[in-house]
Amino acid sequence: MFRPLASWPALIPLLLAGVVQAEEAPPPPEDPQAAPEQAQVAEPPVTEPAPEAVATTPAPQPAASGLEQEHAAADRLPTATRQGFIQRHPVSMPKMSMPKPDWSTWKPSAVYAGGSLLNDMVGVNTVALTGKGIFYARLGRFVNLDQGVALNGGWRRPITGTVSTNGYSGGVFFGHLMGDSYGGEKYNRLGIGADLTYQWVNAHTLKSFGVGVGVGEERTGVKGEKKRAKPGAFFSYSVSLKVL
Repeated sequence: MFRPLASWPALIPLLLAGVVQAEEAPPPPEDPQAAPEQAQVAEPPVTEPAPEAVATTPAPQPAASGLEQEHAAADRLPTATRQGFIQRHPVSMPKMSMPKPDWSTWKPSAVYAGGSLLNDMVGVNTVALTGKGIFYARLGRFVNLDQGVALNGGWRRPITGTVSTNGYSGGVFFGHLMGDSYGGEKYNRLGIGADLTYQWVNAHTLKSFGVGVGVGEERTGVKGEKKRAKPGAFFSYSVSLKVL
């Protein structure tokens, strides 16, 4: 006859032995073919994308003016076509220009002609009034010697007034200043001097009177003796009519 209650105590040790064997049993071996599948299935680590570089556009530059372009062209050094010594060490001569004279100041504003006296010299004279002063020339003879034609001239600069007004002027004169003789020979002696003159000027005439000091040239005789130059006083007077 079946006794269920009597079998329960006999089953308990069997159940406990099965549990112990289940705990002590080693885990089943891993399948080597499953590893590659797992490796293929494994996803790569997620990395954040690097921020993209922001493209920057340079700001437009204002157009250079014509003067700036000329300066930029001037600042650029010239390039030599040949590498010779002259090209590497250029030599330039400085530009020199002679000053141009202003001939308008030399043009006479008026011209006079008439008669004149210089000590014992009697003759004719010509006077030109210019922006550079008063120029004059005399042509005549020395009365005391009566030896050929004598020629002298001079220049005066106004001290008071202008060349065409009344006033004093000072200047120099040169040429044949005296008639002389030495060793039995007569000659017109050259010399130079300075004078102070006063002039009267109107629409038609020019008159002048001057006092000066001059000296004649040194003269050598036939035997080698010398006649020394000695200063002397000179007086001049002229009356002239306007011709230009």
